[in-house]
Amino acid sequence: WFGSTSFGPTNDDLQEQNVKTILQNIGSDIYGLTEVVDTARLGRVVRQMPGYSYIVGNFGSRVNPPDPTGGPISEAQKLAFVYKTAMFKNITTRPLINNQNVSSTSYNNWSSGRYPFLMTADVTLNCVTKKINFILIHAKANTSPTATSYARRQASANELHDTLVAYFPNDNIIVLGDFNDDLDQSITAGFTTTSYSSFTTDNTNFFSPTLALSLAGKKSTVSYNDVIDHVILSNDIQPDYMSSTATILTDVASLVSNYGKTTTDHYPVFTRYQFKNTNPPVVTIRDAFAINAGGQPNTVYLGYSPASTITLTSNVTGGTPAYSYMWSTGALTSGVTVSPVVNTTYTLTVTDANGCTATANKSIVVVNVAGIKNAGNVMICHNTNGQMSTLEVEQNTVAAHLAHGDLLGGCSTSSSPSTHIFVTALPNPSTNYFTITIEGGDPLEPVNVRVLNTAGKIIEHTLTFTKSFRLGANYMPGLYFLQVRQKFEKHTIKLLKQ
Repeated sequence: WFGSTSFGPTNDDLQEQNVKTILQNIGSDIYGLTEVVDTARLGRVVRQMPGYSYIVGNFGSRVNPPDPTGGPISEAQKLAFVYKTAMFKNITTRPLINNQNVSSTSYNNWSSGRYPFLMTADVTLNCVTKKINFILIHAKANTSPTATSYARRQASANELHDTLVAYFPNDNIIVLGDFNDDLDQSITAGFTTTSYSSFTTDNTNFFSPTLALSLAGKKSTVSYNDVIDHVILSNDIQPDYMSSTATILTDVASLVSNYGKTTTDHYPVFTRYQFKNTNPPVVTIRDAFAINAGGQPNTVYLGYSPASTITLTSNVTGGTPAYSYMWSTGALTSGVTVSPVVNTTYTLTVTDANGCTATANKSIVVVNVAGIKNAGNVMICHNTNGQMSTLEVEQNTVAAHLAHGDLLGGCSTSSSPSTHIFVTALPNPSTNYFTITIEGGDPLEPVNVRVLNTAGKIIEHTLTFTKSFRLGANYMPGLYFLQVRQKFEKHTIKLLKQ
């Protein structure tokens, strides 16, 4: 009875404030709300939730019209959705079943006109867009005579089931709301079979993630020990449900005072979903050379201007063209030329046409080759019949030395690449996977990779020669520790899965 002057909490201003506090605290992408009476109050709540909008069904139980003896729609309990505008597009809404004949059995079964509220939207998660049908219901309550109420509710559930099977056979469907009955067994005295048995026995077409809450003895209302607020999924969207995420958020009661009396007598029921992106963009930054001969990869040389700059170029696969580029330098092109004076890691983020991003890093090592005896000279590692020695030569002779096999820099810095390893994880935090990039190190030695949770349990362990890979897509939200070891060098990075 949100905002009702006749029913529910007596202090409507406090109820409005409490609802705002709770919705802002939960932060869901979409809410299905039942028993919304005062739509102006709901509008005030949503306008204080940046990035959200709302829509309210214009129908309810025993309202005029269509019932000439009914009350005004403004005083009726209505169904509403509150959703993130960035995630939900091309929205349409309508009562799913809408028989305006007040003498019809359908009208009677749906609590005298309180039909399911259908919201169809294109939903984008993990750069994947799917059309989803959200069906919000507030079913017939267990009013006296309860046997009649049970029969009406069961008939309406059967009608909804048959409607979905007939007209939405291959659609993504999420049925949610106040079912006014449990799914494991009925709460109506004298009945054991749930009034939603048409759904619970049709395992081919439907699955309820919240049934497990009933079987676990949970409760979704303040006063009763049953779950009557449920979610049912079509088999088409069931694979997108994140297993075991169905939760009754009883802890929100601690956010306000006297929750059951001042706010609502129901607890929020939460479920979570993830769309699998089978073709995400992948970006790498190619190994680069500041000079064609005599230099190490991904290295610039101070003191010899032809090798003091380096051009980094990207390679993008997957995703949906066209791509946009953003380098940590601010450059917006697929490649960038840099002249670092200290060791620097450059980051490139690529965004595809669907807004999906990928990130890569490249660490550039800086070597000072300016002569010690004469700063205008250049140090090289000179090769004489296989014997290497450090020489200082004039700038105009460097190219000739490099052409016959000499290397830039003293022999201690030129004879082999750096054995230090650099590890990055992007994005971090992440709602999906982490891209791990390992640079440097010994290319002939494998890298030992382990991921541990906060209890120290090893979640993932592998030996790899691969320097860029993904992990964590199936991790539950929480904090993890990535350990990367090669020989005696070890790096640990915190990973935050959201």
